[in-house]
Amino acid sequence: MSILGTRVIRTEDPRLLTAGGVYVDDLRTPELNGAARVTFVRSPVAHARITGIDASEALAEPGVIAVLTVADMDDLAPPPPSSGEWDGSPAPLGGPWAEPLLAIDTVRFVGEPVAVVITDSRYQGEDAADLVAVDYDPLPVVLGPTAAVAGETLLFPAAGTNIAGFSGDGGPANKAQLNQPHSIALDRLDNVFICDIVNNRIRRIDPTTGTISTYAGTGARTPAPEEGGLADTSLPGPRSIDVAPDGKMYLVLREGNKLFVIDPTSGKLKHLAGTGELGYAGDGGQALAAKFGAPGNALNGPKGIAYSPDGSLYVADTENHVVRKINLQSGIVSTVVGTGERGDGPDGDPLKCKLARPHGLYLAGRTLYIGDSENHRIRVLQ
Repeated sequence: MSILGTRVIRTEDPRLLTAGGVYVDDLRTPELNGAARVTFVRSPVAHARITGIDASEALAEPGVIAVLTVADMDDLAPPPPSSGEWDGSPAPLGGPWAEPLLAIDTVRFVGEPVAVVITDSRYQGEDAADLVAVDYDPLPVVLGPTAAVAGETLLFPAAGTNIAGFSGDGGPANKAQLNQPHSIALDRLDNVFICDIVNNRIRRIDPTTGTISTYAGTGARTPAPEEGGLADTSLPGPRSIDVAPDGKMYLVLREGNKLFVIDPTSGKLKHLAGTGELGYAGDGGQALAAKFGAPGNALNGPKGIAYSPDGSLYVADTENHVVRKINLQSGIVSTVVGTGERGDGPDGDPLKCKLARPHGLYLAGRTLYIGDSENHRIRVLQ
């Protein structure tokens, strides 16, 4: 039976037309008294690099509380999925539909949120949003599903495909699917190791053949064991990895909120630091009994790691605004930069220098470079 020319009965209209619908503006509960309003700044173009965001004019407007970009919220949990086979339950973190709350570096569709304006009233938000200046560098667009599958223009170049997900093991890396890959490290043989964070795996690219494979992790987001084989161990949110000269690898699990050491020779992984609980505690004691990350969000675990030839491991305890050091011989953990409070400096005594969500760490010789993310600075510890 065809529905062409047949009247389609709409089921939602009576509720909406007879004042049965409820919208946010209809709510008059005491909890919402004085609530701020959110207005999104959205992309007017389909595909472009974001080269700059200037919110100074918007911030000067009356009633504007804040203007936020992805730098302010990139570690918040992604929203529930809006499409796909979804039963209405919250999306699992790391699920195949996970998307950032705001565009990261590149916009990929018209209307993609780029910034958030928070104001006292809706109308102040609409006015202020128009004053947020976003600079776009246009990129080729993808028109229709046929062009997307063809892949001549990649919306996610690092993945090698226009389809986010998990696939491609055993084949060319540039045809594989990744899902929000983060840290990358090379070993002595130039094998490339990728923290495929949303897929809960470490992927490996062979430098000779260009073939990609899963090096560690099952894809499950269940807690990692104290010790186990690489192929059958769950790795919830592998965030950062570094390789020591002897080939051992050191791994941060953001959601697992722990650190592990990987021995490539034995093919095993072993718990090195962190209780798995969020917190800032344990300095002066054993790293296994220490807490990393700030309470309040499952994604608040440590996010950066760097191995030092002196037998130490530096960890970016991002949400606690500090860099911590683990002595691999004694197992003792200590804070080496930061006070535990968010701030900006001053330079000088590293334990009096406040940081704001440090992420990347890189060690060159005896110099540690720190990406002090929300202070927009690179700091140096010597």
